[in-house]
Amino acid sequence: QGKLDSIPKIISIFPDLVIVDIQEETPMDSMLEFLKRVKNDPNASRIPMIATGPLIEKNMIAVYAKLGIQKYFVKPIKFD
Repeated sequence: QGKLDSIPKIISIFPDLVIVDIQEETPMDSMLEFLKRVKNDPNASRIPMIATGPLIEKNMIAVYAKLGIQKYFVKPIKFD
């Protein structure tokens, strides 16, 4: 359904990695709320997260990093 609906599933499954797909039309408020709730949960905060999405400003990447995103890949992803 939505990103906030995935938090209980993340906590119950405890995956090795969470990949967050950020769309251009994704409201920034909902993305930040999702990341804050994951970071504030003692179990989910230990799960590594990476994100993919459109080209964004470096200050927004810094905000994502503070909220637990370890790497941000700009789409389309190019492999060398």
